[in-house]
Amino acid sequence: MGYQDRDRHIIDYHLYRIPGMQGHPGGGVFRGPKVTAAEYITCIGGAQTFGCYCEHPFPALLGKELSVASLNLGSGGAGPTFHQSNPVLMSLTNGARLAIVQMYSGRSISNSRFHITHHGMEGVDSLDGRRMTAAEFFKEVIVNEPQSVMRLVNKTRRNYVDAFVRLLRSIAVPKILFWFSIRKPQYKESVELPIWKLWGAFPQFVNLEMVDEIRPHADDYVECVSDIGLPQLLLDRNGAPASVKYRYDLLTDTETVQTHNTYYPSPEMHALASRMLVPVCRKYLPGYDRP
Repeated sequence: MGYQDRDRHIIDYHLYRIPGMQGHPGGGVFRGPKVTAAEYITCIGGAQTFGCYCEHPFPALLGKELSVASLNLGSGGAGPTFHQSNPVLMSLTNGARLAIVQMYSGRSISNSRFHITHHGMEGVDSLDGRRMTAAEFFKEVIVNEPQSVMRLVNKTRRNYVDAFVRLLRSIAVPKILFWFSIRKPQYKESVELPIWKLWGAFPQFVNLEMVDEIRPHADDYVECVSDIGLPQLLLDRNGAPASVKYRYDLLTDTETVQTHNTYYPSPEMHALASRMLVPVCRKYLPGYDRP
């Protein structure tokens, strides 16, 4: 419910609860509209698939363009273990005619020292048991143990690739791997602050070598790289300028206020994503192979 609580003055995400998911991160709450049709496509991923600050995210646009129900299983902060961790989610994914699988953030996976909880981007440092975000963990390591950074990054990346391959292998229906970002997969990293210099823009930590290793396990691949529409001015439901509060630091419980969306894909980016995905989806949907 977190996004709706934060953004209710800006947008209604039409959240609903999927039965049988009590105890799973998020409690089985996903973005509507609820899908009741026997035939549908599904989109799994993080907040970019969910569609923060976007009235019509790419899963909804795809469904409209393809004239098929579209199930949005995007969940904010999700990593590659999130969807395969629950049999209900996997059943819904494998019950679809087609699955679009967004590249998740690489910060939402454990390494040899930082253990992610709830398949998201918060976890516990095994050295002292402190709970923190992945960003806070890597910031501390950069400052205090720079010699350990790349060892932990490489372990995180290895675990990410292994988990993602397991996910794709568990999806029996045709699956399209989807890169949705403001950057290309390859990027130049450096062990320094601010943290984005180490992990790059979303999907954090993920580079071309990882994509090349994961990609053969999908039936197809679409790469949508754009920053059109960013920064996005936040407007309330009456069209007036609005702002949102973000929890900036878990350790100090500080907040920051933002009037523009600078992180999540803009509505224009979602429209572009849909246009790029439609022709590829039609290849795997009998009866939708028209140009």
